[in-house]
Amino acid sequence: MTDRLGPRIVVHPPSVDGGRRLHVDARPLGVAYDVADLLELLRRAGLDPEEVRLNGPMIK
Repeated sequence: MTDRLGPRIVVHPPSVDGGRRLHVDARPLGVAYDVADLLELLRRAGLDPEEVRLNGPMIK
């Protein structure tokens, strides 16, 4: 499910414990509790965190 803009990244609303589930192209990656966690999960998924704008169109 990758389009010309790249993979679709979904950061879900916070859960009761404050963590946010993260999916890339509908694949679950884990739970991020802060921006550092988010960037690490993206890196582990093979994405370059330097190329991801946290307020960009790739993140919903």
